[in-house]
Amino acid sequence: MRNIQIIQFFILTFGYLDCNVYKPIFFKEEEVRHIREASVEKPLCKEDLLLDILVTCQVTSPESIVGLAISDFDSACKMVPMQTRRMEKLFKNCSATGLYLNLMNGLKSFDEKLCKNNDFYFRYDLYDKCITDLDNDFDACDGVADWNEDTDPENVCKTYKKILDCYYIKTAKVCGLKAASTLKELMVEVIDCTIKEKCPVSMNPSIHNPMPEKYINIINKGVSIKENIRSAILLNICLLMLIGIL
Repeated sequence: MRNIQIIQFFILTFGYLDCNVYKPIFFKEEEVRHIREASVEKPLCKEDLLLDILVTCQVTSPESIVGLAISDFDSACKMVPMQTRRMEKLFKNCSATGLYLNLMNGLKSFDEKLCKNNDFYFRYDLYDKCITDLDNDFDACDGVADWNEDTDPENVCKTYKKILDCYYIKTAKVCGLKAASTLKELMVEVIDCTIKEKCPVSMNPSIHNPMPEKYINIINKGVSIKENIRSAILLNICLLMLIGIL
């Protein structure tokens, strides 16, 4: 009798008794996944673990990532995928910020663009021997230390464009326009992932007398630029000697 009186009290007080008020609500997984993921913040990775990956790849700047392909194309596509797998495994338990994260994003982009992309891999391979011969020449094109960390977007984009143009001009002069465009495509893909700014870098500099494509085919067959120059010098010496004899 007392329980009925309590129920009647609630009905008179609140107007009705809704038995569904306390029914639990169940959300679908996709509706709450983002909440669950956002609530768990990963700690920062230990600096020595991040450094070890970058040191192993000899990466100190955005352009040095592309330098891996220029120095040793085949070795780069063996080493970088191994290090990106290390990186992905590491980032399951911790996170990175700033320069470390930017350079590792660049490494991942390098892996996806060059090493895992068969079409681009073979296209780059066409000019690899010629580009590799320019390895030391490209040193003059590199930006100042930490240029991609500059807080002034204008400075970042200016340096970025200057680096790209320098690589493009040197490559076009010796390896041709197609080789220069291929190398630039890789550089843009990689460097874009290491900076926050969206820089206007699509326009190519004007090249006076780029190397004709017909000569590049000879270099691609395995004869290096230095060997071509040496052969040309020897041929000229022989011709001069022959003229002197006659």
